[in-house]
Amino acid sequence: ACSSESKEAWKGFIEQMNTAKTDEERDKVIAEAQPMKFAPRFAEFIKLNAKDPIAIEAMSQLMEVKPFGADFEEALKTIASHHASNEAVTSLFGPLDDGFTPGIEDFYRTLIEKSSNRTIQAKACLGVAQFLSGLKGKLGSLPAEGTPESAQAEKYLGKEIIAKLRLIDHQQLQKKAEAYLDRATKEFGDVSEGGVPIAKLAERELKATREKSNLDIGNVAPEIEGEDIEGKTFKLSDYRGK
Repeated sequence: ACSSESKEAWKGFIEQMNTAKTDEERDKVIAEAQPMKFAPRFAEFIKLNAKDPIAIEAMSQLMEVKPFGADFEEALKTIASHHASNEAVTSLFGPLDDGFTPGIEDFYRTLIEKSSNRTIQAKACLGVAQFLSGLKGKLGSLPAEGTPESAQAEKYLGKEIIAKLRLIDHQQLQKKAEAYLDRATKEFGDVSEGGVPIAKLAERELKATREKSNLDIGNVAPEIEGEDIEGKTFKLSDYRGK
């Protein structure tokens, strides 16, 4: 019952946010957000049923209504602690990869270190790398401090979370993502996902991650060669600094 109620509340919240036309209207919707009222109930259920696999399902529901905050991060710790070797835990990976709280990396790292299931460990390596790469992109779109957009984000997520996100080193995220992908390639070459070796998936992700990094502001652009309209060969590097 709690699950169906929360889904309806979340649907209503999204509709209200989409129809709100001013900051004041959006502030009111956030202040009265109904979906989030279910978060403590799901978190408490996970705590009381920590060792039962049903806690994983409750975690998926918590992720839908409020995928951030103290309750969320504590629930992640509980799931990782008691269900590191339960393959059902991988059902959480996709939604988590799109998250933005530091506790998600800790969740994946616990699974990698403590799970007795190599498939879970391998998928967790991929998952955490995808999460870190996605987080890097999100940090780049954080609104500037002191702006109305920043104030709006702080009201929704909380000032503490926004402050933590601003302190994260973008380049460090890149390095960590690459390290996890490298680990997936070297340690879990015998594991496959959908018939595709995890090592191959990791190599693809690593290539994509590095290509995205090359386009980051401040990085040297990748070399490009071609011909100008007069047929003369040129290199992008020929124009560096000009």
